[in-house]
Amino acid sequence: MLGSSIEHPASRSAARRWADIAGRTYVNVPHDDATGRVTAADYTRWMTPDVAVATILHASPVTGIGMDVAAISAAIRAVAPDCLIIVDGIQHAAHGQMDLDAYDVDGYAISPYKMFSRHGFGIAWISDRLSALPHDMLINAPATGWELGTRDTGAYATLSDVVDYFDWLGGEVSTETDPRARIEAAGRAINSYETHLTDAMINGTGNLPGLREMEHVTILAGADNPAREGLVSIMVEGKPSSEVVTRLNNQGIRTHTRKADHYSGNVLVPLGLSDCIRISLCHYNTEQEVAQLLAALREIGKDGWGRRVRSDLVVDGSMGRRKGGGAFPGGFMRYARQEDLQKLALLMQGSAEGISLADVEREFDVSRRTAERMRDAVRNAYPQIEELSAEGGRKYWPFPPGSLGRMVEPTLDELTAGHRAAAIARREGDEVTADVLERLLSKVQAMFREGRRRIMAADLEAQLMADGVAFGPDRARRLLLTSFPRCARRSSQG
Repeated sequence: MLGSSIEHPASRSAARRWADIAGRTYVNVPHDDATGRVTAADYTRWMTPDVAVATILHASPVTGIGMDVAAISAAIRAVAPDCLIIVDGIQHAAHGQMDLDAYDVDGYAISPYKMFSRHGFGIAWISDRLSALPHDMLINAPATGWELGTRDTGAYATLSDVVDYFDWLGGEVSTETDPRARIEAAGRAINSYETHLTDAMINGTGNLPGLREMEHVTILAGADNPAREGLVSIMVEGKPSSEVVTRLNNQGIRTHTRKADHYSGNVLVPLGLSDCIRISLCHYNTEQEVAQLLAALREIGKDGWGRRVRSDLVVDGSMGRRKGGGAFPGGFMRYARQEDLQKLALLMQGSAEGISLADVEREFDVSRRTAERMRDAVRNAYPQIEELSAEGGRKYWPFPPGSLGRMVEPTLDELTAGHRAAAIARREGDEVTADVLERLLSKVQAMFREGRRRIMAADLEAQLMADGVAFGPDRARRLLLTSFPRCARRSSQG
């Protein structure tokens, strides 16, 4: 039996146990500590024709580094064609695509909780020849049956919802009509977008330096590793990982400590590490949230722990739900008048030269100290804000274009008012004005991102119907929004 040292102990432990029971030798293929990978060439060096069972890890839950399953499988079959090959796809499943036909394997296992479903059950695909082998089963049960009791129908229902979600998502990021093609398109878009996010985390975004530029941060498996799948693990020099995780979690940035125990020691111990910080992204995260993370880690690297930076970033391996509320991430701000802060952020975004403290005092009729607190609250929520100096030493604070994202989106009330105005104009016979208003509203609504258009369409239709304003299905369909930025949509469409 053959496996590798990068694998999760769940598969390595089972393989070793059954090797002993079957009187077989277990061979452990060593992985490359520097890259976190094991390759087809590594397997080939240890392969012999008598290998009966081989296991492959698709992606590491410690480093997020993926393996070339198809290449490793081909290397195994080149030496032992009848070998049973079983793949652990648990970490990989939510971060890319699965193509069982291309892998030429006999088993592929996933944990649904890792791909937006629930805990308490696992699912595996097995080949016909593996299904027919002797296995634990009930007396007189079908020979190819593997269940030992009643299935949890609720668990299967939740996974069906996941499949439906990927089907829907593929339709949002591509023009495919076949369900399989839509799911494949969703997988490509997820992989492309998460690569964009991890690249931003490593290389920086806006005016924020990336992890590779932070002298106090070490990236496990290297900064330039193309096999990374939606996860970056780091060490912070001079800071215990558990304390860094606590500090980040207290700011709403959810990360996890991986310790050199029986779960992760196979990866961390060879590196001389007792633990690390795992930052796991998914396709519901945003570049703005990555910026919040980078700002927090930059402050941690300074003397002390730095000022408090609040974010609603949820970065674990399972489906996250955003915490907090309001337009500012996480809803945290020292200055509590949120509407004024929203207005100030919009003024900063709309001004090419930025807003000065004097502008804040005048616009909001506040003292200099209150103006400083308002500025600081906006800077804490959006760390990529710039600071410019003018003649005489006066400072201005503008946003880089596009920084505010959804904050500049119109509200439901504002859109409803616009549609009411168009309906009134049409009712009074001013068809030209009504047409102009409706074209403007269509352009405004086309700016929505990340699923907002679908939600807004339903809310807007209900609001207008309650107000007696006609709102037909064709216009509702035009409000639909693709769920990814343009980079992911381009990838899914080739």
